[in-house]
Amino acid sequence: MNNCPVCNSEYTQGEVICPICSWDLTPYPLTFAGQIPDEYISKEKTKLNWAREIWIKLHHLPSLSQAEIVELQNEKIRLEKSLQQLQSQFAQEKSHLESQINILNNDKRDLSTKVLSLEQEKSQFQSQAETISKEKIKIEQERSHLQSQVAQITQENECLLQRIATYEQERSQFQSNLESLKQQQNNLLDNIKKLENEKSELQHQANRLQIQLKAELSQAEVKLINVEQERNQLQGQLQEVQAELDKANEDRERLRQRLSSSKPGKDDVWDL
Repeated sequence: MNNCPVCNSEYTQGEVICPICSWDLTPYPLTFAGQIPDEYISKEKTKLNWAREIWIKLHHLPSLSQAEIVELQNEKIRLEKSLQQLQSQFAQEKSHLESQINILNNDKRDLSTKVLSLEQEKSQFQSQAETISKEKIKIEQERSHLQSQVAQITQENECLLQRIATYEQERSQFQSNLESLKQQQNNLLDNIKKLENEKSELQHQANRLQIQLKAELSQAEVKLINVEQERNQLQGQLQEVQAELDKANEDRERLRQRLSSSKPGKDDVWDL
């Protein structure tokens, strides 16, 4: 048997409300052991002491009048309501604490996992630190090599700057030459325009001459046709004269033969 912490009356194991004073007899879960904050425990002790004092006052009061008894009963009802509110608040706070404890347990497991992970990461970091140290030595060697390359590049850069200065002078000279060439180009364009105008004028003159030559050629063709006709006529006349000449030669030859036959041994008087 157990005793109520308020009225000290006995109650059966498993009861959650005291049958005498109606105090909440719900025990704390075992999982709360060592995890309940000290402030909450102090607050619960204050409530328990207050409930004990009220219970003692109620059972050690002198004989009261009916009105005082009614007032005390009303006070009891009010206190019971306050007690119920406190018990409800206690249940809520207990539920809240249980959830917080579960969260803390989960956080504890998470922290344990994180600690193991951090240990592994620490080992990895140490390995990486050794690798970084080796890489640092390698980087220092590369830096020394790069410094020598930078010095060489600086010398080459100075040479390039000198060449650039020379190129700038040449570019300035080329620019002046280009301006001169542009001026010459403009002059050439002006001359080309003049030549184009002269060409156009000559083209007009050539067209006029071509028309004139075509007219003269047409006249010459007409004259040539006339001359050809006259030549044909003269050729016909020449053929007639040639025929007459051939006939005269034949007559002369016959006459010569007759003379030769009539006077043999003498020179031919017709020899030229």
